[in-house]
Amino acid sequence: MSKLDRRELLKLGTAASAVIVSPALAVASPTGAQAAVKPPASAAPWNARWIWYPGQLACHLHTNVSRVAFERVSNIGYPGFYQRPEYVAWFRLRLILAVDTPVRWAWPLGRTRVRVDGREGDISVNHRVLPAGPVEILVMQDMMLSLPCFLLEGGNVSTGDGWEASLDGEHWTAAEFAERLASPRALPDKDIDGHQQLLPRKVARLSKAGERTGGYELSSGGEVLLDFHEIELGTVEFTASGAGELQVAVGESIEEATATDESTFEQAPLVPLRLDSTRRAFVLPERAIRFVRFDATQSCRLEGVSVNARIYPVEYRGSFESSDARLNDIWKVGAATLHTCIHDTTILDGIKRDALVWLFDQNIDFDAVDCVFFDPAVVRNTLLTQTPPAGAGLDRIGLFELLMYYVIGFGQDYLTRGDVSFSQRYRANVTEVLDLFTRLQDERGFISARAFSPTKTSPGGPQVEGVDYLGEYFPDWAAKSDRGEKRATDLDCAGTPAYAQMLILHCFEIGALLARQWSDTALADRYAANASRLRANITGVFWDNTRGAFINGFDRSGTRDPRVSPHAQTWGILLDLVPQGKTDGLFSAVFDDPRNRARNISMQAYYELMAYTKAGRFPKALEYLKKNWGWMLDNGFTRFIEDIRPADGPRERLMFYGRPYGLSLNHGWTGATAVSLLMRGTLGLRVVEPGYRLCELRPNWKIFDWVKVSIPTPHGSLALDYNRAKGAEIQVPGGVRIRVAGESGTVQEFAGPGRHKV
Repeated sequence: MSKLDRRELLKLGTAASAVIVSPALAVASPTGAQAAVKPPASAAPWNARWIWYPGQLACHLHTNVSRVAFERVSNIGYPGFYQRPEYVAWFRLRLILAVDTPVRWAWPLGRTRVRVDGREGDISVNHRVLPAGPVEILVMQDMMLSLPCFLLEGGNVSTGDGWEASLDGEHWTAAEFAERLASPRALPDKDIDGHQQLLPRKVARLSKAGERTGGYELSSGGEVLLDFHEIELGTVEFTASGAGELQVAVGESIEEATATDESTFEQAPLVPLRLDSTRRAFVLPERAIRFVRFDATQSCRLEGVSVNARIYPVEYRGSFESSDARLNDIWKVGAATLHTCIHDTTILDGIKRDALVWLFDQNIDFDAVDCVFFDPAVVRNTLLTQTPPAGAGLDRIGLFELLMYYVIGFGQDYLTRGDVSFSQRYRANVTEVLDLFTRLQDERGFISARAFSPTKTSPGGPQVEGVDYLGEYFPDWAAKSDRGEKRATDLDCAGTPAYAQMLILHCFEIGALLARQWSDTALADRYAANASRLRANITGVFWDNTRGAFINGFDRSGTRDPRVSPHAQTWGILLDLVPQGKTDGLFSAVFDDPRNRARNISMQAYYELMAYTKAGRFPKALEYLKKNWGWMLDNGFTRFIEDIRPADGPRERLMFYGRPYGLSLNHGWTGATAVSLLMRGTLGLRVVEPGYRLCELRPNWKIFDWVKVSIPTPHGSLALDYNRAKGAEIQVPGGVRIRVAGESGTVQEFAGPGRHKV
């Protein structure tokens, strides 16, 4: 497999048959200088893995990224109160040693006491010899300043599988542990990201300033505006000398970087720097950056301007390349967008705003992360950050649909990895959510918005009919226009929308699947019966045979809402709810009618394009992708943006939430949509048996002159190499079987390992 550096990955129009970025891979800057994605320094790994209480790493990572976001980002709204991190923990191991075993251990800052067979040694000592025979190791941690975790090396005593963890010393469960062998200097929740130096790609503007001998000289009132091309999270670094003050501003767009009204800033403004004749080095606070502007009050000189970008070190294991250069560009920018949003083993929705985890968006990202990186830690930690507090009331949940996507995330993980131990570990959390759904359901299995958010009373006293914003369903922001616009077909999110009942059905079917793997037949049967009732009632109540589509549902008054919109149709296709032979008519009635579409494109587009693909309309999905994602490339965006509004002007398209620069210009869901559609859609890939043990392919590759796709699986890469003249060849890894559906209804089946002509 050939290698392509990250700079080439981000450069539009460059083809690559395979893409790999490793932490130590050097990347060429535009000027030819060398930079590298450098992981944090650490000592050689021990033959052991860090252990911690299940879910606590995610809690601490969530706290870390949240703290940084709240310090840096100007406008944050974050509904719900998720589990707080704990700062105490117990760990233990019981076994019989055949021989005396020397051990050593490490821990983060805080107090850690190690007790062997009931006897505790000096708290400052981190090694001893364990005697042969029965032994119990008990570790007690408190006063911790970060994640309570423990690393011990020594024969078959080493931390990892077999250790138990507790938060109170009484209730024990299997400890969670790192995938890789660990160094005592590399804590699992600290200093995870690597770094890469970015140099300016071009000078966007000079005023009363000039480039001289590798630097910039500014006169009084001078300005230098630099374009780094990439959008990354990092620090601006440079040396400067002169007099007066130097104001530095950054932004994802020229407009944002040159704005002077600090009330419009989406990131905290940088403090002016005082210069003197001494040449001094400056490192500014971390920001999301593409453009950097320098304004001088008096004459000064700048040298060595760069951005020290913080980049999650990960291997690019999946790839897409085709005869369509436009789609190649879209895939590359999509993968770069997704990568930029991963920090500290967590997927953020965007790096400028909100720089937090929103499971609406991140649920979309999970599949794309697995298609490109197949990094389980990233997906799982992101999912676990959204674990609702145990026994929490509805007032602490925030947006109700986050609970649905939480359950769906566990289903996705099991389908992708075939590993039931992950959901088993968090069984109590999953079942608590599903039991809450059960309590809220009416006699048909539906959950109205009123059920999870009863009528409120306003501060002024009079009763307010309906529900507040957080008490509504939230399909996506395109359904709740930023401009207050309403289409005639918009569903009432404060009622009982049909699409939401489909999501609830999906959750119960996932619950039944997982419960069977947990060997809890009674629970599986209960969830399956609930899902069966919902499946029958959704079609019976919401399908309008005259319209040939699903209606919106019921409005907030409980009245039948006969209008149609894309949301229910999308989930109806994805969950096989559309009556036999009605799919083509559904597209004509809803999707193909522009009156049913919002003027902006948001995250629902991902599910819609997947529905197009499942319904055999992949060429139409590609047409949509090329038109709208291509529009972003044509308008100078080097990452894919949060809300796509092709009809807006240059200034308008930067606005969001009524703020002039509120739109995130690097947002995970748009990158993920491009990646997943091109990779899975080209193959027509559906995982039939969890862990890719059995896959179905419905070929869409014949629309290309040639195309190559490689998707990582738990068993190795599943790869396509198609050429119109030579046909298709599929590489199937060991442990995987595939069924290829032919156009005439024939089915070919292949088992790996091996390469097979199709």
